[in-house]
Amino acid sequence: MTPPTPAPSTPTPSAQPVGARAEAPLRRPALAVTVLAGTVVLTGMIELLLQLLQSQLEWMQYVVQGSYLVLVPVSLAFGASVLWLLAASGITRVDARRVSRLPLLMLGLLALSALLAPAGQLLALLLRLIGVGDESAVGYGLRTSIGAGLTSGGTILLTVIIGVLALLLLKRPPRAERTLRIPVGPVPVAVALLITALLLAASVPIQNVISSWIALDWEALQILFSLLTVTKGLLAALLVLAMGLLLALTAGRTRRVLWAGFIAYWVTRVLAAVLVRIFVFQMLSGAATDGGWLTPVAWTADVIGALMLAATAVVVIVRLVPRADSKS
Repeated sequence: MTPPTPAPSTPTPSAQPVGARAEAPLRRPALAVTVLAGTVVLTGMIELLLQLLQSQLEWMQYVVQGSYLVLVPVSLAFGASVLWLLAASGITRVDARRVSRLPLLMLGLLALSALLAPAGQLLALLLRLIGVGDESAVGYGLRTSIGAGLTSGGTILLTVIIGVLALLLLKRPPRAERTLRIPVGPVPVAVALLITALLLAASVPIQNVISSWIALDWEALQILFSLLTVTKGLLAALLVLAMGLLLALTAGRTRRVLWAGFIAYWVTRVLAAVLVRIFVFQMLSGAATDGGWLTPVAWTADVIGALMLAATAVVVIVRLVPRADSKS
């Protein structure tokens, strides 16, 4: 007797390749990165043009300061979209430490862009020390434009590369083998985030102390400020790396805690930027004495934001350490 031919079974979801599963959750963050990258490039090019005209038209200073109020939230939203894409690329079903290579590369480029602002200020100081431009307003504007050109031009270039990589994810979703394994677990990254956030919080009162050293030589004071700016830029780059890796290495409620802390930190960044620009507007109009309280409040917002990040890292460490001990 011939045995009956078994009916063809419907493939179960578990039989689908990981790449097909990963395609859907990557599309929305990849689209967000692409759109926001274009927005950052557009606003950055406008800012660069305005800065080039700043030394030639006196009223252009107000327009430049106003452009910062648009560029800051747009840049923060772009960075958040890159972190979202990296978090969505975690292949937790196979290995909790595996992420797609392209989002990880985008995170590195985003961290590199955080170093451009201190590099631009350092370049402006070096140009002054070697005698590029005189001490007039025109000479100062020339040095500022060169340094700002490096910052804005480099940011635009890196943003274009990140946008192109996100577009590649939209056109050709990554396969399962195109991943990398993060060599560290979430607890060391959370500790790195905690330390970096505390150092950023400490840099604000240090900057306030340096600002009070009026008796110092002006050139020495500028060197100190430049070194502090470079240090803060390094910390900002480390912060971006820690935030992205921690999102990629966590899931569930722990990841939601991270998002809450990161969003609160970004809100304080926008608030501080708005307060600083209001003070600069008043200074340009000759009414800086009426808004002398704005700068200390902006610094306080920076400290609060960094401390909120540190508190978020502590909560994550407390949640993750028992799990790490149970696995060992």
